[in-house]
Amino acid sequence: MRSVRFDIYLPIYYNERDAAGNRIEVEKAKLLDTFKELRNRFGGISAEEHRIIGSWLDDAGIVNDDENTVYHIVCDLTRENMQWLSNYQDLLTDRFRQKEIFMYYIHVYRLKSH
Repeated sequence: MRSVRFDIYLPIYYNERDAAGNRIEVEKAKLLDTFKELRNRFGGISAEEHRIIGSWLDDAGIVNDDENTVYHIVCDLTRENMQWLSNYQDLLTDRFRQKEIFMYYIHVYRLKSH
């Protein structure tokens, strides 16, 4: 079976701002719940300890600056896993109040010990 590693970029801040104009921090419980859900679904997960700084232009040409954490999961490349993660991406987009949650996958070739 072929394996893939999914990288899931999760925001540290919502897009909304408070009365002082500062972006509102995502509740740590949301990040922890997401971590646990992915661990329970796929049996393992890794997370970046440092923040990933990103910037992108949306379809309207508006610049979006982000600070993210990245979760990594490795799973079998199956139609079921791909569909589950596609649906989960929609759930995360709502959970984190984002225009999109950036996710991608790469093929993984596991080394097995003898």
